[in-house]
Amino acid sequence: MNAGRMMHGLAWAIAALVGCVALAWLVLVVVNRSDEAPSADALRLEARVRDRAPLVDADNGYIHALGLAAAPDADVVAVGRARASYIENYVAPMADGGAHAWPGRDVDYRAARGADVTALVDACTKAQACLDALQAHPDALAQWLDSERWLLERYRGMLATGAWHEAIPSDPAAPMAGLQHALDAQKLHLLDARRQALAGDAMAVRGLLEQDLAFWRQVLASSDLLLSKMVAAAAVTRNFEIGSVALRALPAAGVDAAVPPSWRRPLSVDERSLARALAGEWHYMRAGMRLALEHEVEAAAPWWRLDHQLQRPLYQPQATLNLSAARMVHAGEVSELPHAELGRALEAMARPQEATPRLRAYNTVGELYDQVAAGASYAHYIERVADLEGVRRAALQAVDDGRGS
Repeated sequence: MNAGRMMHGLAWAIAALVGCVALAWLVLVVVNRSDEAPSADALRLEARVRDRAPLVDADNGYIHALGLAAAPDADVVAVGRARASYIENYVAPMADGGAHAWPGRDVDYRAARGADVTALVDACTKAQACLDALQAHPDALAQWLDSERWLLERYRGMLATGAWHEAIPSDPAAPMAGLQHALDAQKLHLLDARRQALAGDAMAVRGLLEQDLAFWRQVLASSDLLLSKMVAAAAVTRNFEIGSVALRALPAAGVDAAVPPSWRRPLSVDERSLARALAGEWHYMRAGMRLALEHEVEAAAPWWRLDHQLQRPLYQPQATLNLSAARMVHAGEVSELPHAELGRALEAMARPQEATPRLRAYNTVGELYDQVAAGASYAHYIERVADLEGVRRAALQAVDDGRGS
């Protein structure tokens, strides 16, 4: 009898617990019955991407960069345009295994390099290492120029555009633009400036260094994704590093005339700012969230689909995007601060987030997702770009010191 009463009581307790959980669930569903409207920050980021000024393909350095390593008989602009369109309109491979081919084919020029050329290429990221490699392999530069002059000519065609407008992927699985060919060709361009310096042509050195740095500083200001922003930062740093190798090869009397104007111009707010690149990243994130909601559940296991169905009412996509928009707008504003104020702001950004997760009735799942994303601070990216001004000043100082010695 006692056992029966205990079982009866247990059944009622379980029923009450299930009822409370169900009631709580229903309350949460009611609280989450509608998503938020786009916030002012979200609209601001959306407008940054939407209102980008278009560029004619032939005048767009990004298009040239995509086609740099295309087959020798290919039209660089046509290949670059096809690849930009592929990135923008990428559709995941079909369920039957059908794949979408990357437009055109590239030349595997690296495989054709000899050991001396490879050693020179690998060394020329830092000034002293590059000088050591040039001395150790005196014929390597001539060999490199002979074998990859076609790539150098295409690179200079890219530099001549002086502008940058890139494709922002609409699918998280889309390939990102490979810019390594541009960085390869940049080394050859800068070492060719040193060759001109050894011939005593200060004006040729100035022209080559200026054309290169002016282009990459424009990319720095026009980048729509963090990847291209960081590539531009690396290219700017390399111009100062390897450019100094070229300037040192000139007679002391010719150095002043050979220093390019872009070396003497401090970085602008637009060049330091991450606001534009973060707007592109937010657009990319939004596209990924939309596709995840539309497609992920279709191919998932039954238990995962059930879990998704339970979580979905507690996840508001736009409210979550609003949270990330606020964080990205703030990071963009921090990146534009004067250098004197930047250090303290970066320390605050890098500070660990609150240890106890926020649990709110509205957009509970989205809040948790956002707290995970918030752990990835943009402080490192801001600091890396801000450091370029110090690199610029150090390069100028090194030139002055070398001339005086």
